[in-house]
Parts: sequence; C-alpha cells; structure tokens
Amino acid sequence: MRLQAQLVDIVQTASNENLTTLVTAITAADLVTALKGTGPFTVFAPNDAAFKKLPPGGVAWPIHLKPENKATLSKILQYHVTAQNLTSTAILAMALPINLTMLTSSNTIVSKNGANLKVNDGVVVKPDVYATNGIIHVLDSVILPALDIVETAVTNGAFKTLVTAIRAAGLEATLKGTGPFTVFAPTDAAFNKLPPGTVADLLKPENKDKLVRILQYHVLGGRVSSADINGMTLPVQVNTVANVQVIVDKNGNAIKVNGATVTTIDVSNTNGLIHVIDQVLLPPTDIVQTATDQKFTTLVTAITAADLVTALKGTGPFTVFAPNDAAFNKLPDGVVADLVKPENKATLSKILQYHVTPNLITTGAISRMVLPANVSMLAGGSIIVSKDGNTVKVNNAAVIVADVFNSNGMIHAIDSVILPALDIVETAVTNGIFKTLVTAIRAAGLEATLKGTGPFTVFAPTDAAFNKLPNGTVADLLKPENKEKLTNILKYHVIGKRVSSADINAMKLPEKVEMLGGGTVTVTKDGNSIKVNDALITKVDVTNTNGLIHVIDTVLMPVVSSAMSFYLNQVFFTIFLSGMLLSYRLYV
Repeated sequence: MRLQAQLVDIVQTASNENLTTLVTAITAADLVTALKGTGPFTVFAPNDAAFKKLPPGGVAWPIHLKPENKATLSKILQYHVTAQNLTSTAILAMALPINLTMLTSSNTIVSKNGANLKVNDGVVVKPDVYATNGIIHVLDSVILPALDIVETAVTNGAFKTLVTAIRAAGLEATLKGTGPFTVFAPTDAAFNKLPPGTVADLLKPENKDKLVRILQYHVLGGRVSSADINGMTLPVQVNTVANVQVIVDKNGNAIKVNGATVTTIDVSNTNGLIHVIDQVLLPPTDIVQTATDQKFTTLVTAITAADLVTALKGTGPFTVFAPNDAAFNKLPDGVVADLVKPENKATLSKILQYHVTPNLITTGAISRMVLPANVSMLAGGSIIVSKDGNTVKVNNAAVIVADVFNSNGMIHAIDSVILPALDIVETAVTNGIFKTLVTAIRAAGLEATLKGTGPFTVFAPTDAAFNKLPNGTVADLLKPENKEKLTNILKYHVIGKRVSSADINAMKLPEKVEMLGGGTVTVTKDGNSIKVNDALITKVDVTNTNGLIHVIDTVLMPVVSSAMSFYLNQVFFTIFLSGMLLSYRLYV
C-alpha cells in the first residue's frame, strides 16, 4: 500500500510517467483542472508510442492541438476516462468482457488478452499507476469514441484540406448535426490534383458560395452504404444536398462517383457514413455548357442551329457521343456549312440526335455489356458499341475521352461524326458533292417526294456533272418560270423502284429503263463500268432508307418529243427570220 503523501494527481502522475503527448493533449483540451479534481478517475492513458501509431497529422501533433479542434480532442480524451477507481485486480474480478461507461457517456469494451487487459483494441502495457485522485493504466493505443463526420475527418489525418474547407464554408455545424449524411470525402491528395492555386482561391471569403456548392456536391442527404450502392441498378443518378446529381457506378469492383474512385468504403460515424474518394467532385454544368467549356465548338454551333439547346439542357439523363472539331473536319468540304443552314435543320437535328441516347452509358456500364451491343438513340435506330483492344468504338468512331460528367448526363468525346440511316435527300445533303442537285430538288418542289417511302433509285449527278452544262444553264433552270422543265429533268434521273448494281448486272444489256417522269434511259456496260445514256456511274449502291443512289458524272437530259421538237424548231426558225429582218432593216 502506497502512502497518500507520495502520490500526486492524475495530470502530474501522467507527466511523471513520461506520457508527454497525453499531457500536452490534456492541456490543449483544457482538461487539466478537471483531471486534477476530486475524482475518482480511472484513466486508460495512451503512451507516446500509441500516439505515434495514429495517421500523420491526425490525433497526434499538430492537428488536435489547434484551438479549432479542442472539442474533438476533449471528446477523445474523455473517452479514456471513467469516473471510478478501478484497479486491474478489480477489473479482472469482473465477468469480462464488460461495457465500461466513460466520461463521454460512451462505452468501452474491457476484456482480457491472455494475462493482459484490453480496452477496445488497446492493450494495457502498465497497470495500476496510482494517483491521489484515481489510477492510470497505460495503453499501447489511442482508443476513439464514436465520432461525427467532421470529427472523423479531423482524426483521420488525410482530410486536412477538407476540414479546412468545411470550416471556411461554414458547414461544420451542419455536418456535425443529426443527419444522416453520406459524404464522398476527397483526401488531401485529391485536392492536390486541382490546378495550382485553386484551393487557396476557394478558401477566400469572396468565394464562400462557390466553396459551399462544391462541398455540398459531395454530400448525400441520407445514409448510403456500399451495400446500398451494390443493390442499385447502375449507373444511377443520385441527388446531392447541392441539388445537383452525381452519377454512381461501378467499374469492376470499384465504386465510382462521377469519375472519382471510392478508395475506402463505409467509414461509420454517429451521423452517417464517409466514402473516401481520390478526386474532388466539381458541380458540373449541363451538357450544352460542358460542350462549350470543353471546346466542342462545331458541335455547339450545330446544336444551336438544330434548335436542340433547350432539349439538351433538360433533365435528362442523356449520354452524348460528342464529335470533336477534328471529327467534323473529316466530313467532306462544305458539309458542315451546309448542314447549319436553316433549310437543312431537320437533317442536322436527326444527325445530332443520333449521337444522343436517353440513358446513362458510363465506361463502367460499357464494361458490363455483352459487346458488340446495340444502344437506342434519340433519333431512332441504334448505334453499335464495341471494343477494339482497349478502345471503345461507337459504330466506326473511337471514344477518345470518356466519362465527362454533366448535371444532366455525360459526354464521351469521339473522333468521327456518326451518321444515322438517311433518306435520299439527307444523304445528298451530307455527302458534300451534291449541292447543286439538292438545290435543284428543292427548287423543283421534289424534296417531299424523294424523302417519301419510295423506294427510289436516283442516278445522282455531282456538282462537277452540273458544271459540264453550258454556262448559265443551271441558273436558268433554277428560275421559277423553268420549274416544270427542271422537274422533268430531275425525274428523268429517278426510277420508281430499287435497282441495285447487282440488278443491273443481271439485266440483258443494253436495256431501256422507265424513269419516274416518263421516258426511258438506256443502261449499258463499258467493260466493268455501267453507263446510263452517256453518263458513267462512278459509285454504285449508296444505300438510303428509301432507296439507292448511283453517282453519275453527267446530267441526263430527257429526249424531247417530236411535237415539241417541231415546236422548238419553229421557234428557232422564227427567231432566225426575225433576226434576218432586223438586220436587213438596220442595213437599209
């Protein structure tokens, strides 16, 4: 039995036992007076080595010794103290394990580890250090009480920037509240991935609103565990307290939040859960604004021309396979300029909607597909998603940047424009070599016909073919007064059924073929080449939804009837005679 005069209080005893970090922490937490009080107290006292086991910058120096962390530090220290005088002998005499109520009102579990006592996961390495107001049992570990979200972040050591940001944004009280909350918590390393100076700027008072929005974008209003996520139909949009959705998905076994990987799941707290992530989540804009910000200049111009801005700023979700500017530059010269003209709005809209699906198609979702897979698009029809090695392909376009997240969906950048099944007119518009033909079709009022059910076969003269006509011919034909003549010429290029090159090769050539406007053309072969009258087919079997196009190098002119020929000869003779008479009068 020790003499009372030899003993000192708990705090001085801890100092005498070289529990240096503990004494420093007691002082920082303003608990010296309490632990010098009457007691009795039993203190399970972590030694210096115990504090060194903690994460760098966590409970140990210097994080918890800062004034702003005083409450958390006090809570942790009081979790090591019970208001009883319990010797090791007294504890061992109990029916272990037992729950022991600490000053924080939380319980520890006291048990046996061989001959040693355990308190939670800490082992008593030196029992029964007596003090005037109680007793100390030295532990080899710091034991932590149940902590709220902010306290957990503070004690972890990997979230110094996050905690600083939470306090700068004035969100500490909220995240220490009842909840429950689920926080996707970026580590310090995640914040370090942001461009230099970003964090410093966000912490400025004038940027508080922006910081609040960013932090709220990491918080779900409810407890969402990894088991909950695994039970979802993924990918799924989940609303944050910022009222902007994140996309939760899996890629293999990893949970993904937007593009961030969850590196540690289900860190429990008194008011929710933390999932640790490796990137900071930045609240995205809608698809159109994101495309603008990401320099999809031609795509944004096209979306605007097609009057799709409002639709793609809508709720969604949408996945857009977005051609970059280089992809549009691969189209034939002049096609983009033609497509954004008002008269081609319907065709442009159809093409753009063929790049959009009203579903979330993440990289993770693609990894779960049985490839190749058909994906339905807004324009109708479907694209084929496949893989070429590690590259995801959409039809023949390669995905070059994946998973650009937006508030209403996501973007995958692709290296080519993908075209849906088009009708004859749409095909001519997008080809780039039929500008004159398209202009003529519209001037003749034949667009609706050639966009109809069909099927049709069109012998389509190129712009170069029209350029072979005498100067001024095209301009004259496009005049309203010549509409009937233009219509007859164009119909002379159309068969009212589908006639492929295989069908032609099966004919007994030469053969006359009836055309839509009446009259016939003569189809022949010159070696391996097919000719229509004197025009050479330079490309066969361009497939459309309502027929076929065969490209020709010469405009076909209908044969004029005998009566019309006689009439024209009479006109020309009259003009000739009139000219002679005029010349005679001038001469006289």
